[in-house]
Amino acid sequence: MKKLFYWGLLLTLTSCFPTKTAPKIKTYKLQKAKRLDSSLPKDVAFIFQDKKDEGTFYQFLQSKYSLDEEQMNDAIPFVVDNRTYFFNFYERDRTSEAFLLGAMLAVAVAGGDPSGADYTVSGSQKWYIALLVFDEEEKDALDEEHPHRKRIIAYLDLLRREYYGLYSPIEQEFRTGN
Repeated sequence: MKKLFYWGLLLTLTSCFPTKTAPKIKTYKLQKAKRLDSSLPKDVAFIFQDKKDEGTFYQFLQSKYSLDEEQMNDAIPFVVDNRTYFFNFYERDRTSEAFLLGAMLAVAVAGGDPSGADYTVSGSQKWYIALLVFDEEEKDALDEEHPHRKRIIAYLDLLRREYYGLYSPIEQEFRTGN
């Protein structure tokens, strides 16, 4: 029983406990934008992980919608089912961090001041794109109550896939014969 206790104590002292974790998003996620970053609005956002270099999504949108620098600061218009919607996009990073309990206890046992040092270690940094969509009445178009929510999500998913090169409008046009 003593061996089990000592093994448990050793494991605890050498462990690190996560204090912040970057979300794992396989395709996309719908959630309040504020949960990704506190500086974002409370509206629902279409969020996906950006695995490309910072600024690449900005350049992609600028090229796709033929926008100049000034227009990129405004909401970007798009049409779904003959209705105009607008979206704003935000690039945010999240870093996973862990607290090193063993290091703090080792300093304390050695007679040092454990409160003066930083016992966190940063892990992987991930970038995310958050798209906030609203209609012409400036209502949150990704809200569960919005009547065209599913069609807008489908459009945003196509946009995400096109950004990653998983979907090509030219290829789609060729397949449908238009």
